[in-house]
Amino acid sequence: MKINKLLVAFLLLAGGLTACKSSRQTPETVAENFLRAYLTCDYEAAAQYCQPEAAAFLTDSQEELNTLPQEIQEEMRRQAAGIQPSLLQVTEHGRDTVCIDFCLRLDSLHHADGQMLLTRNAEKEWRIQGW
Repeated sequence: MKINKLLVAFLLLAGGLTACKSSRQTPETVAENFLRAYLTCDYEAAAQYCQPEAAAFLTDSQEELNTLPQEIQEEMRRQAAGIQPSLLQVTEHGRDTVCIDFCLRLDSLHHADGQMLLTRNAEKEWRIQGW
């Protein structure tokens, strides 16, 4: 009986630890979520995936966007909706830094390549350092 309780307690603890670990986002997930928010001109949402310095830039961008006439904001969002992001390559630079190469495609003829640098914050969560 004591062994069964001990085994159940161990399984619950292991399950809880696994659930906690799996809730952390990978660098790829952070990059994809960031690009999705950024390309829809939702700079506040994009800032949540960034380190404080990069987030401050996006917060300023959101404030500037909010000053534009509604028609221009909607047109920006409409045009950005056609851009398809793709992650191309992830390169690790130590345990707490990765570089992700990405491509933004408007159509088969128009695309732009870029890179973003992700680092871990104090809580060991991946955040965009710069792009």
